[in-house]
Amino acid sequence: MDNDHNGDDIGQGFSSGDAFSKCSVDPSCMGFNSNGWYKIASQPNMASPGVCLYEKAHAAFIGAISYIKSEFEIRR
Repeated sequence: MDNDHNGDDIGQGFSSGDAFSKCSVDPSCMGFNSNGWYKIASQPNMASPGVCLYEKAHAAFIGAISYIKSEFEIRR
């Protein structure tokens, strides 16, 4: 919490839930913030009081099958 990435915005959702939905289906999206901005990069981070940055979880590999988690991790 109280963390954000400045710039690299793809667009802005109507809410953080809308940004989550849009970022989830866009392979170029690396995260979104609580203000609804979804981004092509989530690093480097900076202090931003009152804003929460959510980063896309990395791909996980199981044997020869890979999958992308649709969950996001809060950047602290």
